Amino acid sequence: MAAGDAWKETAFVFTTTVGTPLDAANVRRAFRSALKLLPSVDPNDWTQRELRHSFVSLMSAGGAAVEHIAHVVGHSDTSTTERVYRHELRPVLREGATFMNQFASVAEVAPDWHMDPLFRLPGDANRSGDPPPPEHD
Repeated sequence: MAAGDAWKETAFVFTTTVGTPLDAANVRRAFRSALKLLPSVDPNDWTQRELRHSFVSLMSAGGAAVEHIAHVVGHSDTSTTERVYRHELRPVLREGATFMNQFASVAEVAPDWHMDPLFRLPGDANRSGDPPPPEHD
């Protein structure tokens, strides 16, 4: 209504202020303008593509099946979703911590020392109530 006679009906949901289709430059400009409203964000440090990566990673971290994520973001199969867009560090870190805990056991290092606290990830269950490791002779 604000565009008045200048409005061009295109049936697009997202348009310029006169109804014409958005091009990539319009979207980038609007995105940077929105980011300028966030005090701790440098608009030049973010792209729309990064939002897609974040969205996929957050869905995955939240427990969504990779098939569902691929469907939501428009991938024809899960390979692109898994290889390109989904960034998960927790499983990789946990696997490394498990290996290190097996590699250097308490008996091999010292009876009063254990690697587990060194490799505990944020959000892991608090193990302060765990029984102490067994005593060694």
